[in-house]
Amino acid sequence: MIQTLADEIERPMEGLPRPILGTLATGEINAITLKVPGSTNHVVAIEDQLFPFALLFSKAVALAIPVINSTTEGGFDFHIGMAQVRGHLKENPEAVQRFQEVILAYILDGKPGKAPRYTPPSHVISLASPIIMGLELFVLGHEYGHIMAGHLADGAAPRRLRGTEDVDVTEISWSWQQELDADAVGWTLSMAAMIHQGSEPPATQAGIELFFSACEILEKALSVLTTGEVDRVRRPTSHPHPRLRRDTLRESISNIQEKEVERAKEIGECIAEVVEELWRHTEPLILKLHHAGRRPDTRWL
Repeated sequence: MIQTLADEIERPMEGLPRPILGTLATGEINAITLKVPGSTNHVVAIEDQLFPFALLFSKAVALAIPVINSTTEGGFDFHIGMAQVRGHLKENPEAVQRFQEVILAYILDGKPGKAPRYTPPSHVISLASPIIMGLELFVLGHEYGHIMAGHLADGAAPRRLRGTEDVDVTEISWSWQQELDADAVGWTLSMAAMIHQGSEPPATQAGIELFFSACEILEKALSVLTTGEVDRVRRPTSHPHPRLRRDTLRESISNIQEKEVERAKEIGECIAEVVEELWRHTEPLILKLHHAGRRPDTRWL
């Protein structure tokens, strides 16, 4: 899966050097950079639950977006005005249910795939599929951004990860400015890859915005489950807060006046609002679990 995403990132950009790629139980859906023991090489480690989480999270959000009508091409038109979204959720609460299931499975069991399985309607799959791809390409494109920008490590520190107990693992850290710069490059790379596939910018931007929303929602959920309060505790992470990353990226593309990019920015902001609405329905449930004594899976500790 990762190598396939790397192929897509590299295809429209000839000559990109490919980093060593792998998956580990990192406890954060950002990728991290690790030093290879006994070597000067680095490996980019992607959270081993990123792909099932991205799939289920995206499907839940897509369920929350009402279908207006079928298009002449056999596809669907979607409306993401928040008044319509709230009305849709009131009449069709499955989106809230599926959103809660994947969040709880991830924070309580460490495995989003433990959420109940379901097959959504075809229009949900058609909406979610390019969003998922945009999200996944951005995560990897961000790491390519560090390479293309020639970033030098801002620091290094030991890191304890599941499955690496017998190995000395050192995480490479970048400055926050480097992380924000890598986001800008990752945006360009993921846009280019999706356009090369035939997808339009709004789908890519929706995936990127969904990634930042997912990071923020997981932080909120873990804080509520652990302390009973939102944003009371922020776990150690090598990346800036998702809100800062989102706002900085929006600012960096604000001067792009192309019609499709303008539409992409609008869609992206609406996706973030949809996620916040789903979180509004989910926070009370997690607070009840906190008061009942439930705590996060050890993956998050």
